[in-house]
Amino acid sequence: MRVKINLSGKNIVLPISYQYYLQGLFYNLVTKKFDYLHDEGIIVDSKTMKPFSYSKIFCKRYEVKDNSIYFGDEIWIYFSSPFEILLEEFLEKLTELNNIRIGNNFLNISSIRRLRYTFDNYALVKTLSPILVYEKVLRVNGERKLLRYNPKDPEFCEIIKYNMSTKGKALGINTETFNIIPQRINPTNKRVLKYKTTTFEAWEGTYKIYGNNEVLKLAFDWGLGLRNSQGFGMIETI
Repeated sequence: MRVKINLSGKNIVLPISYQYYLQGLFYNLVTKKFDYLHDEGIIVDSKTMKPFSYSKIFCKRYEVKDNSIYFGDEIWIYFSSPFEILLEEFLEKLTELNNIRIGNNFLNISSIRRLRYTFDNYALVKTLSPILVYEKVLRVNGERKLLRYNPKDPEFCEIIKYNMSTKGKALGINTETFNIIPQRINPTNKRVLKYKTTTFEAWEGTYKIYGNNEVLKLAFDWGLGLRNSQGFGMIETI
C-alpha cells in the first residue's frame, strides 16, 4: 500500500540529506503501537529489516544553496509498506494532527491519497528515491570492506534479487519470478547522500522489473535494494 501526502508551509528549507527527518516522522507516528519496528524490525535470516519506504521530497521548483534545499511553499512525499496495518496507523495518527514538523518546518496537511497497484508480469519503472546496493566483505586481516555497486555491475542486480527473496520470506512470498534490468543509466543518475554520519552512493534511473503481481507489488510496497527505511529504493511506473 502507498500514500501520497501533500504538505504546505512557508519557505520550506531542509538540508540536502534530509532523509533522516522523514524516517523520524514515520517512526514518531507509529512506534507507540508498533514499538518493535524502531528497536528490532523484522528478523529474516539473521537480518534486521524495516518494512517501509518513502520517496524523496517533490515540489514544483527548488533551489540548492549553502548545503540546503529551498522547496518553496508546497511539497509532496510518498510513503509505502507491505503491511497495510502499519500504513493505516501512520495515516490515522497523521490525520489527528493540525500540522507536522519536518526539520524546522511546521507544515499543514493539504491532502492524503491512497494509491494501489495491479501488475501483469512486467513494469517499466523510475525511481522516486535512489536505489542503494552494496555488500560488506571480510578482509584477511579481519576488517570489513564496503563494496559499492552501480547498475552496470552484475552484482547490482544480483544483490537486489537476493534482497527481494529475503523480503519475500518475511511475507511468505516466493520471489523466484523476479528480475530487474537497468535501462538508460548514466553517471548523472548517481546520488551521493548522507544518512546521519554515513555517506552512501545510490542510483536513480529507469528499470524494467519482472515478476507476478504479488512479487511486483512487494517491490513497490517495500522498495528495491537496501536500506529502504532510510529513504532508498522507492519506484513508480512510467
